[in-house]
Amino acid sequence: MEQLNQYLPLIITIALCVVIVLTAIIAAGLNKLFKNIVSNKFAMADIEEVNIHTGKKTYAVIVSNKSMNDAGITSVGLVSGLKYFDFKETYKAENNVTGDTLIVMPRTPVKLVLCPQEVEKLVFSNLNQGKFLPVKTYVIDSTGNIFLQRAKNLQKILKAHYKAYLARVKAAKAAEEKENKLKGDYAFLQSVKSGEMSAFKDKIKVVLMKKVSEEDISAAEKASEAAKRDAEKYSLENEVAANVSCESEQAETEVSESAEILNEAEESAEEIACTKSEETAEFAAEEEVAGDVEEEDLAEETQSEGENEGEEPEENESEDVSESGETSDESEKTSEEEEKELVLAGGKEE
Repeated sequence: MEQLNQYLPLIITIALCVVIVLTAIIAAGLNKLFKNIVSNKFAMADIEEVNIHTGKKTYAVIVSNKSMNDAGITSVGLVSGLKYFDFKETYKAENNVTGDTLIVMPRTPVKLVLCPQEVEKLVFSNLNQGKFLPVKTYVIDSTGNIFLQRAKNLQKILKAHYKAYLARVKAAKAAEEKENKLKGDYAFLQSVKSGEMSAFKDKIKVVLMKKVSEEDISAAEKASEAAKRDAEKYSLENEVAANVSCESEQAETEVSESAEILNEAEESAEEIACTKSEETAEFAAEEEVAGDVEEEDLAEETQSEGENEGEEPEENESEDVSESGETSDESEKTSEEEEKELVLAGGKEE
């Protein structure tokens, strides 16, 4: 006991040190656990999606609730530099969600689909002097905590598109400068030809200059307008897909129209066949009725001819008698006239 009493202070100090160390370890673990629960409440991922049927590209931000309780989101979107672009209303409009706060169930993701042109317009308008700023995804919960995560995929894609956009702007400026230069050269050549500028130096310059025609100027104007149109667009990624989708829609409409035309032609052919069959049946019935009527008429005519055969000879005999009487009277008249002419001729001779 005496020995134990001698080492008792040492044992107490060691026990106190162990308790202090264990308390520190437990406190650090609880703090880390609390930080993980609070800071990693949301997990965010950024991707680029491509529709295999139309070729259309879209950006998507997936936000998942890692906690064991429901989480409310008051704002969600992208960050470029110091500007926060909130797309919560876009999600509500696409998914028919009402209310100011989005409620996310535990272990449930929320997918935010973004239009590339809209995102690029917002991000590129925030950039100055061609310096691309980092792009991040962010979520603000109902308690006001802000959760940020770097959008590696979208940043890489947007950076490449921004370089292409700057190249289109540069090409538009070069096309405009070329157009202005051609117009100036053409005006100078015309002034020298007209005699307004007839200095020897100007004449030598005209000989050394490249000839410029009105066709060259019109071609330069068209090229400058096309370059300006391309420079006004932040991205040209979805134009090919839009053209393909339009062509597929036109093909589908043409196929549907041709199918409708074929159906109408088949229906009209069936109607024509039905009408023709009805007309042929009616015509056959009419022919049968006409044949019966003709047979009845022929029978009546034959009966009337048989009744009239006995009356015709009497009429013919009377006609013959009348004709013979007329001929005899005419012969008597001609003989008397001849005798008178002979008598007159003999008297003249005497």
